[in-house]
Parts: sequence; structure tokens; C-alpha cells
Amino acid sequence: MRIENVTLDSDNSYGDFDLSTTKLTVSKISDSDRIVATHSKRSGKWYWETYFSAADTRETRIYFGIIREGKMPIFSSMPLDDNVRMYYGGGTKIPEKTPYGSSIKVGDTIGIALDMDNYTLEFYKNGVYMGVSHTDLNYLGEVYPFYASTGAPTSYNLRITVNFGATPFKYPIPDGFEAYNIYYDNKALIFANNAYASISNAHYSRKEIKSISASSYLHSGYIPEYAFDGNINKEWISSTGDSNPWLSVELKNKQKVYSYFITPRQYLSSSPTTWTFEGSNDETAWTVLDRRDDVTWEISETREFVTENSGDYKYYRIIVEKTLGGSFGLAEFSLKYARTFLMGLDGSEESFIKYGIEDDTQINLNESISTVKHYNNKAEPLGSGKVFKHSIDTTKTPIKRLTIE
Repeated sequence: MRIENVTLDSDNSYGDFDLSTTKLTVSKISDSDRIVATHSKRSGKWYWETYFSAADTRETRIYFGIIREGKMPIFSSMPLDDNVRMYYGGGTKIPEKTPYGSSIKVGDTIGIALDMDNYTLEFYKNGVYMGVSHTDLNYLGEVYPFYASTGAPTSYNLRITVNFGATPFKYPIPDGFEAYNIYYDNKALIFANNAYASISNAHYSRKEIKSISASSYLHSGYIPEYAFDGNINKEWISSTGDSNPWLSVELKNKQKVYSYFITPRQYLSSSPTTWTFEGSNDETAWTVLDRRDDVTWEISETREFVTENSGDYKYYRIIVEKTLGGSFGLAEFSLKYARTFLMGLDGSEESFIKYGIEDDTQINLNESISTVKHYNNKAEPLGSGKVFKHSIDTTKTPIKRLTIE
């Protein structure tokens, strides 16, 4: 068991609200604000509380609940649809928009009980049980705590403070539940020849994306974020007349991308035929990692393209030179990271937590391993050591790179 620093995520939010330095209090909430927590859950029974306050006692325009991981990152005043399960402070549940619980008022504390083992969501108001709001969380998969507002005037200064368990809860935790900030690690290591090893997961997660941008978009129904939302029915399309369209993603941390996936729109005229795939660390100097010419497509086809990438980059983009005839557009675009095989692990708790393979990881033994590393957490005396010398005639053998590990 470990305690995580769970807060609200400023990188996964939308709106002009103020977020405190602790990232647990949101104030000056206005119309259509959105924000999620930094950590998700896909199993277990978890509890957290939210304290509600405002300058005007009439205001209840806050939504409390969860959102599925597939909607990350938050980039707009997205609709509160089938991707969420929420309680609205006016006394309804979302997305059903049917009566639930009772209205909240200034000073109320809302307790949220998330049961990912039985796929139910329950709410408490000031310690009083309001019943089960939803019983179909299995359709969402991995979820995040999520807060939203609607039609809230900034002058009323709506404010919420969230407690994921870092401080004592105001009301008792329901039986069988635990504080949301508690995590249990379900990880595995490979054991062979009396030694432990691990393989890094190659496929990216949308929560690792910091921002998404594009050269243009046709209108608000075809924004670039739709190319990364995991839904092929929502698409990005560049604007008419964009002669050099591009789509770019900024990762939270540098990654070495081994390959990328493209799913074209169902209207194949928007499909790219000639393009470059590039990487950068400053959005100024770009390195071409892959080039494709005169590619043909079929409807609903997803294709993987392997790169010549030898470096770690924070920014990746695709620049299209030619399509089958229309404005460039994509249903989905995703990345696959280069994988590392880590040897020499000792089977300790530290090794499992830090290097273990997540319990839902699928390992394809046919995929390439880009890097092999050996791990040793035991200090050993080196002794007097030895010095090795080797002379190289650089006029005959130019040195392009020297690596010491």
C-alpha cells in the first residue's frame, strides 16, 4: 500500500477558474468549467469528500462525479454525456437528468463513494446517505474524479474544496471503502533462470498527453483533440484551403516513439497519402523520423508505421503534403513508445513497485525491444580497478559517437 498525492489536475481542465497552490480548492467558478483529478481508478472501493461554498447562497450549479479515462485530456467545455456519471447540486443525476438526492447549499459536504468492484456510484450529503445514483460503471472502464459547472456567474464566487484523504474526512468513511489517495500495486515481474526482469509498456496513454494542436480545424465539430479521444466517430478535419496541414502532440515527458498509428476518416478523400512524421524538443528544430509517399487506404483501416527514431522527444507531429483530394482529416492518431527490457531485478517490493508490469498489460513477444538495461541495487566494492587504453586513427576510423555506461 502507498499514499499518493492526489490533487486536481490543472493540465486536464478547462475554464477561467482559480486553482489554489495545493490544487485542492477551485474558486471563481464560472460557466462550463471542467477539471479532473490527477489519479484514476479501475478497481476497488474508494471515498472522497467535497466541501461547497459560494458568495451567493442560491447557487447549486456544480456537478460531482467521475469521467472515463478515454476522454482525457480535457480540452473544452465538453458535454456531460454518456462518458460521465455525476450528481448535480440541484438534485438530479447525470447523464440521465432524472431526480436524485436533494439540492445542496453553501456549507454542505458531499461524500462520493466509488465502487469499481460492483460498478456503482453513491453520494452522501453531510454524512447522510442519498442512495445509489448509478449501477453501470462497467461501461466506463478506468475513471477519474470529475467536476463541472454550468451557467455559474463569476460574481457568486462558487468554490469547492476536495479532500482525497490527505487530511481527516469530516464524516465517517462508508464500510468497505478506503480513502481515494490509497493505492495498491498489482504488478508482475518476469522470473527466469533464477532472476527477475521487466518489459516496459509500449503503448501510450492519453493521460500522458499535455497538449494537442493543429494548423487549423474546419469548425468546432472537428477539433484536433478528437484525433486522440479513442472514438472513431469523432474526427479532426483541417480547414478548407489549409495547404500544409499538420497535427501535433506535446507529451508530459520525453519519450522515444517506436511507431505511430493512423485511422483515416470514413470519407477517404481526407486520407493522407504523402506525409512526414517528426519529433522535436522545442517546437523549433524538428527531426524527420519517418516519410511516406503515395500511401493508399481502405475504409475503417488502422495502420501502424514504424519510425527511424533514435531519440527521445517531447513533441511529435505529422505534416501532410498530399491527400486523396479533400481537406486532411483523421479519425484517430496514436503513438507507440520504444520498449526497454530491464534485467537483474532482485524481486524486492521496491522492484515490483518501480519496475513491475501493470496487471492489464499485454506483452507481444514479436515486438522489437529497443533497449536492454541491467539493474543492480546492491553496493559492491570496485577494488583498485583497471585502466584500458586503445588508440584510434581518426583519419581512418572517424568517431561519430562515444557512449560510456
